[in-house]
Amino acid sequence: MTVIKRVGLFALFPILGAVISIVYYNALQQGAFVKWISLGKPSADRVVRVISVDYVETASGDIYRYEYVNTNKGNWVKSEEVPLALDTELPIGECMDAYKLPSLHRFIDSKMACEQWGVGIYLTIMAVDDVGNVYLWGKGIGEYDGMLILASPFIGAVMGFVVAILVLIIVLLIAAIRSLMSRS
Repeated sequence: MTVIKRVGLFALFPILGAVISIVYYNALQQGAFVKWISLGKPSADRVVRVISVDYVETASGDIYRYEYVNTNKGNWVKSEEVPLALDTELPIGECMDAYKLPSLHRFIDSKMACEQWGVGIYLTIMAVDDVGNVYLWGKGIGEYDGMLILASPFIGAVMGFVVAILVLIIVLLIAAIRSLMSRS
């Protein structure tokens, strides 16, 4: 392999790293890797509709609220009142422009809430499937997300350079081993 081909191959890794990094961070910012979290369902009855985020209605007309115990775990608690909109909620259009929304085709009902999240925004979607299981999807965009997109080509190029060094070391080791084997 000529020197020019080796240098070209060596330069290819940082370029590929930069391109892959741009695509990855853009998808990450749009919520492509955020998964639906199952919240189960109230034990009393089948959920038929979502009233608002954290509140659902069952087939018997009872209202249940999801009460968070820790980060993603909680309990369904029967509620006597329908919640009012929070002061921190923003118009849904604020979040719709910032996110690639997940598919809702497998759900019979869903509600979205767009809230202030520090200096950023946070979109939450609660949905119910035809069996009555309730799911939650949430994604926030903060103040540094824009900087992450701008820095991603450089981060990817550095990672590509590290991969290129590793590949070069492996190729040189294989060449050295072959050279030693051919001498004996």
